[in-house]
Amino acid sequence: MLWARAAARCSHPECKRELVVDARGEAETANVGEAAHIVGVSPSGPRGDVPPPRRLHGYDNLILLCAHHHREVDKQSSGYSVAELQQWKAEHEAWVAAATAPTARTVPWAVVFQDPLHLTDFEEAKRALGPGNCAGETLQLDGKAPSGSWSIPAQHERRALEAFLARTPLSQRRFAIFPVGPIPLAVQLGYVIGDRARVSLHHYDRDRCTWTWDPDAALPPPPELRIDPQNQTLGADANLRVSLSAPVSRQDVKTGGMDLEIAVADPSVRWLRHPDQLTQLSRLYADALAAVRERKCRRLHLYYAGPAAGAVAFGRAFNPLMNPPLELYQYSHNAIPRYQWALELTRPR
Repeated sequence: MLWARAAARCSHPECKRELVVDARGEAETANVGEAAHIVGVSPSGPRGDVPPPRRLHGYDNLILLCAHHHREVDKQSSGYSVAELQQWKAEHEAWVAAATAPTARTVPWAVVFQDPLHLTDFEEAKRALGPGNCAGETLQLDGKAPSGSWSIPAQHERRALEAFLARTPLSQRRFAIFPVGPIPLAVQLGYVIGDRARVSLHHYDRDRCTWTWDPDAALPPPPELRIDPQNQTLGADANLRVSLSAPVSRQDVKTGGMDLEIAVADPSVRWLRHPDQLTQLSRLYADALAAVRERKCRRLHLYYAGPAAGAVAFGRAFNPLMNPPLELYQYSHNAIPRYQWALELTRPR
């Protein structure tokens, strides 16, 4: 049942590798797939710290993976939860069912729009999902920057996202996110979704007037993480400046504490061209968080000048159990300093 429902392919969402290889010379056809346990066989094993299922070696507790991804999820078990592996399995089997149905059908994506000015061309955005995919249920987030407290719009956004997650079946938790909202709410959007859904992030290309990524885009030089060696007081706060669309000056952030900056040589609103850049950005953010943890910083203050898609990626990568509280700031033309405190990320209830 496991092999049939997975179509003999790796269930990792970025892999899909065929797990039966053709005969070669005198060698016969080979099975290179592995049935991995979702909940570990022993309490000390990978993900073995949760109550075991009734049938430990049964179909419900197994996921079909290639050898590489089997070892990855077991060797780095703290990074792969039971819920995430169950989601991989459900999504992969839904993809197989759609691809092999007698009547061709498309794979549905739950679509999230964060568009405070309601300028998004919804139909054009949905076309960005690509062939073989379609828009399922849609969530429109207001995402307006408030004139006063950010707590009310933040609460409204969080409640809407939690309700959207709750009513989306596990096998359909494929979220296509189209964000243009203010940065604090974009970070919170990614944080609330976290790893509870498979996420496809989209960015509006101003030059091409489309949400579709350009596969032939030439990647600019990647950002760099810079850590000021003069300000690394143990146990102090940390300021993380992200200068992608525009430079974030030290004069616009809180004084003192540890200073970090993720920056490109020539900040521009046209910096983001390809999803691989989001991967680069997430890796640098992980490195910045590791440096903050090493210095035992009490709080991390984020001053972000960049695309909303990158802010969503930052939110998804933030783990409150490992890192200090994250304080979010919003840019304002009329305020001094330019970046004003908006909200603090808290764990979803």
